Amino acid sequence: MEKSKTTDGGTEFRFRQLFANSLDETTLAGRSQKRLRLLYAAVLASLIKADHKIQAEELEMFANIATKKLNLPDGGLEVMANFITLGLDQMELEQATESIRQKATIEERAILVANLWELAVSDHELHPDEAAKVEFIAKAIGITELRTHMEKIKATGKAQRATSEM
Repeated sequence: MEKSKTTDGGTEFRFRQLFANSLDETTLAGRSQKRLRLLYAAVLASLIKADHKIQAEELEMFANIATKKLNLPDGGLEVMANFITLGLDQMELEQATESIRQKATIEERAILVANLWELAVSDHELHPDEAAKVEFIAKAIGITELRTHMEKIKATGKAQRATSEM
């Protein structure tokens, strides 16, 4: 498979390898949406190691978002582990966020920020490095500070309610 000459070439190549035959690519729109979903998953995965530890709750939340909200294939722990292991370096993250900013609607980008906050608080703590990364990504994809803060409050409240119901 040849590397694509896109703004996120290396990242797209690596993630296409992970999901080579798993999503429908029969139409141009299908390929574009698949690529966008893979970029979302890659950006989400980059958050998991932001606090320098990987918690079971974070892996569970990532798997839930990836399979249920992004409709990525349910490939089990191996595929999820590959996303987390590969991660994104800073340059790849910047390229991925630029591509998302250009190709996704404002509402799709806001949903990504909401999912990032849900992932960040899924282990019942918000590490400063996680918060900084979510805020960086939100700004890079064109989400206002106010909207970012509102999504943080929603995710934190949701996590607190889930904890109190246990």
